[in-house]
Amino acid sequence: ETSYNNAIREGHAVDLYFSGTGVENENEKEKVVYGKLVNNVRVLAVYDKNGTSLNRQEAMDAATMIVALSTDDADLIGRAKVFGSVFPVVSFAAMNQQVDEYYDLEKMRNAIYERTIDIRLVAPEDETDE
Repeated sequence: ETSYNNAIREGHAVDLYFSGTGVENENEKEKVVYGKLVNNVRVLAVYDKNGTSLNRQEAMDAATMIVALSTDDADLIGRAKVFGSVFPVVSFAAMNQQVDEYYDLEKMRNAIYERTIDIRLVAPEDETDE
């Protein structure tokens, strides 16, 4: 809620992490699922609870962060928020536009998608005068 004591600002890069619960097999007890979902996400804006940009002097603690995501990453983050929390983490790699290979992003993505029905919007085909 305070974006690392308001240290995250517009233009910074962060990694997005997931924390929630899930099961690996059908009759198994739920376990904690934690890991990185998206690398190097650019922060577009940070606002306090009154909607004031943190780039302004009168802004209070951060309440909302707007980030740039691809369509696929936005879909993944939307699904992940149903099962747990998605939160930003400032890392050395993100701040220096590097990619760390510590987490298996594909495994995290699959864990989220396995718990949802994959329904995607498809653009309509162009009608022809046949």
